[in-house]
Amino acid sequence: MFNTIENLIGNDEKSIVNIDKLVKWKKSKKLYNFTKLPETAILTMFPAKKKFFPFFSKKKIRGIKGKNFLINNKIVLCTECGYGAPYIINLCEELKTLGVSNFIFIGLAGTITRSHQEGELLYVEKTFSGVGASYYYDKKEEIMPNQSNWSKGVKKEVGAKSVTCWSTDAPFRETLSLKNYYVEKGAEIVEMECAAIYAFANYYRLNASCFTIISDQLTDEWYPPKDYNSLVTKGRDTIARIVNLL
Repeated sequence: MFNTIENLIGNDEKSIVNIDKLVKWKKSKKLYNFTKLPETAILTMFPAKKKFFPFFSKKKIRGIKGKNFLINNKIVLCTECGYGAPYIINLCEELKTLGVSNFIFIGLAGTITRSHQEGELLYVEKTFSGVGASYYYDKKEEIMPNQSNWSKGVKKEVGAKSVTCWSTDAPFRETLSLKNYYVEKGAEIVEMECAAIYAFANYYRLNASCFTIISDQLTDEWYPPKDYNSLVTKGRDTIARIVNLL
């Protein structure tokens, strides 16, 4: 039987580039300033300096790309994560190997219907994947998060409205035809990370919850954010709220 790319991608064959080996190598070089991380990580593209969390014990983490903090020895906070699925998934792989099993993502999204307003916080309950990274973990186009008690608890505590999203690797190729295709399938927002995060978490049987803040609008044309600074503030406030809940 001849192999096809469909057979080769997304199976349980071990990767040549091994994340466990990479982490072990980094430990041998003393690149980390910790031995193991707690079970829960918050990932966000928003900047969040130590001064934004005055009531918590904070430690800056070394050895992981980005600006990352250990809060009360209970939560890993990864900030300024960059944009897109490949960056986020590489980060998640390393965090998983270091002990993280619960992932919370807080990102930005554009609304592709007229149902949502700038600054609105939403919980992503289903994604349609147009990102390459997710395909290596789950080949389905439609991806939903693991419905564990942990995931249900986070969703309930945060209290954000649920939404279906379209994830894409190429924001500058979001054509009107593509937008309309996903709207007809039930998507209301578009972003770049959630499908890959859910595919990664489901593949390893981990927990993940993705939240997005509406930043821009894509209807008949693109309308950029009216007040980006308020979006950053909303992102920081959401992080602080989730830290308090946890």
